[in-house]
Amino acid sequence: MVVKSKITVVVTGNIWIADSIKVDGPHDLNGMPTAENPNVLGLIAKGVVKVVDPGMSGYGTGSPNNYPGPPATISGFTYIPVCNSDGATSYNRKLPDPTIVEAAITCGGGGWGAENVMRKSGGTEYGGRKENSSPQDTLIVCGSISEAIRGVVGLSGKDGYVKNYYVDTRLMNGILPGDIWFSGKYIPAPAGWSDSRTAIH
Repeated sequence: MVVKSKITVVVTGNIWIADSIKVDGPHDLNGMPTAENPNVLGLIAKGVVKVVDPGMSGYGTGSPNNYPGPPATISGFTYIPVCNSDGATSYNRKLPDPTIVEAAITCGGGGWGAENVMRKSGGTEYGGRKENSSPQDTLIVCGSISEAIRGVVGLSGKDGYVKNYYVDTRLMNGILPGDIWFSGKYIPAPAGWSDSRTAIH
């Protein structure tokens, strides 16, 4: 998924990320869009913005990464889940590792996060997320995050993502998407976040 031009997606519900999303144009040696790059993406949801768990729409039963049974069928239609095929069948899906999102993200009614992150140490909730690099993949955000409630993307050494967040300094001037929902209540500041495989916050 490559975005060209300046585009903002605004929804009254939730936004679900089902693949890496990058902006077109020049990037520096660290992978960040350069100052002269004219392309930018805004994601504004009245609810939440989350990265989907590709295993939630898996085909079959009996595997931690293959949760539901066969999909419902309607005569004349074929159900194909979101995300990328893992090469096994058209119904078993995966996300890239790392998953990269280059966007200004605004969650008006919740938080930015990942779907189906296991919340109990025993972990019976659908078996947790489906990852490429067990137990955690890497999530890279180059942009900005404004959220009403802090979301969860991973649990240390157990499930979800190890995160690497970088502020896109091009978003530090002018009207930010967050100002639309929060009326300027939150002031953006240069920052970033990087976890290791042994610690996540």
